[in-house]
Amino acid sequence: MVRRAAGETRFLRRSRGYVPVPVFLKRALPADPGLRGELKNTVCIVKGDKAFISQHIGDLENLATYEFFQKTVAHLQRILGVRPEVIACDRHPDYLSTRWADEQAGVPKSGCSTTMPTS
Repeated sequence: MVRRAAGETRFLRRSRGYVPVPVFLKRALPADPGLRGELKNTVCIVKGDKAFISQHIGDLENLATYEFFQKTVAHLQRILGVRPEVIACDRHPDYLSTRWADEQAGVPKSGCSTTMPTS
């Protein structure tokens, strides 16, 4: 899904026809899969100064979508030839993307929690 703004085409949601065309970054970063939370999931894998964003995966609320999520991560890592140095993810303990990140032994996690602190 795209929108024209200020004379340029801007992506709102990438689809299979635009994936895995990279988003160019201002500087190189470590190989880092970025995982969204439970809803409207996508995956982003960084390689050097390029970020590769997957197509829309969907809500990780059932086995079929979770398996597609796993295949998408594996596919992007394989075609890009990268192994994660750190995984950026939501730290909500009930999200399947968080559980997947936790299963990646030996890879540090970087993320935020959706749990609000209580006073």
